[in-house]
Amino acid sequence: SITKAANALHITQPAVSHALGRLREKFDDPLFIRHGRQVVPTPFCQGIIASVVKSIETLESTLKGKVGFDISDKPRQVNLGLRDVLESIFFPVLIPELVKHTPNITVNSRQVTWPELAPALAAKELDIVIDALVPTSRDIRSQFICEETFVVVCAPSNSYVDNPSIKSYSVAQHALVSLKDSKLDTVDLALAQHNLHRNI
Repeated sequence: SITKAANALHITQPAVSHALGRLREKFDDPLFIRHGRQVVPTPFCQGIIASVVKSIETLESTLKGKVGFDISDKPRQVNLGLRDVLESIFFPVLIPELVKHTPNITVNSRQVTWPELAPALAAKELDIVIDALVPTSRDIRSQFICEETFVVVCAPSNSYVDNPSIKSYSVAQHALVSLKDSKLDTVDLALAQHNLHRNI
């Protein structure tokens, strides 16, 4: 009966009647008819009961057997973009953790210049880049992870020793040695924050 169905489903009788009405309209069949004092399924309803029960059992089994996603079991390739000096800093910490928690992972590392950074991430050639924070598109998410300290190395006779300031450093003559095809590096970015630049 409608009353027993409502009690079993923990909903009101009007809600059951409304749902039954929508099903009748959907299948173009009364689904249940009165037979004496009882309500019995129509021949069409009897024909689909087995399929409906099987679908419900499959859904219940799926919900009961739901397990969390375990990345440690998934083989995956991760492409990192790091400068060589950063590889020596981060790899001794990063790689053991990756091997421990994701033994099926393959890590590739390549150097990337700043102009290549955003396009390589957008094209999914790189998954993660660790480098100095530089302006990128809003589609690229970034997070601060550490801070580097700059150290000046010079001869004792260098004029910088007498006046060790950021301004005297910037006006001195500089020779740039870089593996990247760019005259811009982290030193220049730091100087730019103080409206200064080097004479290279």
